[in-house]
Amino acid sequence: ASGAIRSGDLVAVMGASGAGKTTLLAAISMRLVAEVHGNVLINGLYVSQTQMKRLSGFVPQFEIAVQSLTVREHLSFVVVFKVHTFSQLKGVQNHRMNQVIKELQLDKCEDTRISNLSGGERKKVNLAGELLTEPDILFCDEPTTGLDSFSALAVLKTLRKIALKGRKAVICTIHHPTSDAFQCFTDIVLVRKEALVGIGFAFLLNAGLELAEKLKITMVLRSMPESYHFLASALEARPDADVTMQLVRSKLMDEYHKRQERSGKSSSAAKDYPVIHFPLPINCNPADHYFKLVCDYSQIDHVENDHHLQQQQALERETDSKTRYEIVRKCHMENIGKKDNHHACWPSQLQLLLRRGVIDSVRNIRQHVIVTLLFLITSITISALYFHVTPTSQTAIQDIRGALFLMVCELIYTISYAVFYVFSYEMPLLRREVGEQMYRLSAYYVHKALLTVPKAIFHSYLFIGIIYGFVQFSTGFATYVGMAAVCTVASLLGVSYGYLFTCITGSLEMSLEAANLIFLLYNLLGGLYLNVVAFPVSKYLSFFFFASEGVSIYYWQGVQNITCDEGRNVTCLRNGEAVLQDYGYGTSLDTVYFNYLVMAAEILVIHFAAYLCLRRFVRRVGFY
Repeated sequence: ASGAIRSGDLVAVMGASGAGKTTLLAAISMRLVAEVHGNVLINGLYVSQTQMKRLSGFVPQFEIAVQSLTVREHLSFVVVFKVHTFSQLKGVQNHRMNQVIKELQLDKCEDTRISNLSGGERKKVNLAGELLTEPDILFCDEPTTGLDSFSALAVLKTLRKIALKGRKAVICTIHHPTSDAFQCFTDIVLVRKEALVGIGFAFLLNAGLELAEKLKITMVLRSMPESYHFLASALEARPDADVTMQLVRSKLMDEYHKRQERSGKSSSAAKDYPVIHFPLPINCNPADHYFKLVCDYSQIDHVENDHHLQQQQALERETDSKTRYEIVRKCHMENIGKKDNHHACWPSQLQLLLRRGVIDSVRNIRQHVIVTLLFLITSITISALYFHVTPTSQTAIQDIRGALFLMVCELIYTISYAVFYVFSYEMPLLRREVGEQMYRLSAYYVHKALLTVPKAIFHSYLFIGIIYGFVQFSTGFATYVGMAAVCTVASLLGVSYGYLFTCITGSLEMSLEAANLIFLLYNLLGGLYLNVVAFPVSKYLSFFFFASEGVSIYYWQGVQNITCDEGRNVTCLRNGEAVLQDYGYGTSLDTVYFNYLVMAAEILVIHFAAYLCLRRFVRRVGFY
């Protein structure tokens, strides 16, 4: 099948749920990650995927944006992501943003957070983000989904105005449009799973008339062409259906009589409808039901020959090309060469992503407060268990050892597991913005990794600080700083593993299952349950070992004298160095510094592997 679209057209792709409307739209816009056969032409010339993305905009079905941003903030980030320098934002691009806000009537809610907008306003925000770049072709996936009839009609009128005023070709998928909404379109494409049913209003009217003659149904066809065609087609497909259709008949008859009363004409429709034995299931949307019947049965195939003839005639008028799947649009072809990839450079992308991430974190401060309170409760609980424990006796050694290891495990688990929800929550936004080439995937990954650093530092120093104060460590403030520092780096290593598991599996549930197993193995290598001397190499894979050895060295290196219990047949550890040797840990700060280097190298390697897995996952799954 082939088709042609002109500038100023608003074309509707209609069909039953699952018929492939969104897939067709993604294929035409060259945003579908799959093997697609065919070609797309603009003004008779072939275009590549990169050129199509520069010339067109794609509005997804559901709003995909950072919910904590205001409308103006969201649009300002979209503008800056797609220009090369910040100076352009203050001039032409800032003017363009104000123009789009006014054109879509978003000026009254421009300072409102996206999470607080209505459904219609969110649709307009999605649309505004694409109009900022002034695309020549606009693809909209279900722009009226979830909206009431008034809001849906307003959105379609806006699209119609955009198509006419900006001389753009607008293609959108849509379910059950009302009669008023139906009048907004210049053309329609009716699809089913196997193939296209037809293109154009002429096809719709002719098919309806042909079936009307067979069924001998009288009706003012042009008053309700869409409803009549669905009814007639469904009647032809299922003449012997056996469930009720009272709701459909009454709606069609009421609309028909209203129009006839206004026109002063009589009709025999009231006599003909009782003989129509075509049912509608209870609690079923009429238009969806008609679409399904029209698209699922082969009785309507007789109209496809006329449809293919109309397609061929349209192609001959628009272009001499014989290629299938062509879209011919009257646009300035020089724009294809002139529209360079003018997106912001990589450092600017990273800066903008960090700025947006900070704003989002500040706006969601309540969530961070709750996490901090949980940290405080946990740290106070541990402190109460080991209150006033001092390294002055042999029995206190095991208490302190347990306190340090419990502190390390709780801190690392809490910080590491928090990142498992990052990509699963933001994956739609990531796929959307990377697919539209707003920024590079590497910039996004680096900014997410950097945002975890201040969180790890804050939680480590807060958590250990409370325990340090209650347990009354005998050494000075430098011990507290060193212990918090080594736990911070070990937590960041755990975070890198969290990113790796998430990017490999692409699923929150699977990544958590994998992490539980690996973290358990690493916990065993931490030094509390097994003597790490027996694992001279594998212990360096465990971030629990790095943290446990580090805090133990910082704590025990300042302990010079431990009292031995007389009369007990146990090994007497007389100082902190003996305790460290008994654990199988190093005894000097040089060991800690070496661990810092090993952890830093592992963090870089694991993050790089996680990035490669994320890139592979996004490319395999696609952007829509």
